[in-house]
Amino acid sequence: MKQYLGILLLIILFTSCNYYTSPIPLSDSENSTIDSLLLGRWIIEAKNEKAGIYIYPFDKKNYLASYFEFKYDSIKGLKEDIWHFKMHNTNIGEDTYYNFQPLSFKSNPKELYGVLKLEVSNNKLAAYILKDEIDTQFVSSFDFQAYVKLNKEFFNNNFDSLFVIQRDTTKIKSFFE
Repeated sequence: MKQYLGILLLIILFTSCNYYTSPIPLSDSENSTIDSLLLGRWIIEAKNEKAGIYIYPFDKKNYLASYFEFKYDSIKGLKEDIWHFKMHNTNIGEDTYYNFQPLSFKSNPKELYGVLKLEVSNNKLAAYILKDEIDTQFVSSFDFQAYVKLNKEFFNNNFDSLFVIQRDTTKIKSFFE
């Protein structure tokens, strides 16, 4: 259940002051690529609850990450919530960061971006989110990247663990099967 609560942090990111948000991403998606290891369904199941993230290509340079949550309540029945994020990667040296932006939140009127580091290993996805420890306001992605290069150790040490989630390997049946 601790992992499940970690996913909820992603949802409240844009209403929280604990994580870094910026109107300027680390880069635009022009040089981004899709990493096939991230693609798929990532699931957490608990009694009467199921949550997870679907990550699919949005286009050739961006991902669509859809967070979903299903809860069954004996009084209210099945409750379903889905949130969508657009995401693209930025490579700086050997490090890969993911700029992400909600597509459907009313609480994100300024189109703010967050920054993640993602790691895939043994069918598990680990996500780390950039804390709000950066006082600099960037006027361009070029300035943001220059800051990261000059402050690499500080920058990389300011990510909090968000969640570790399991890949769902269950085969989805086609509509026609």
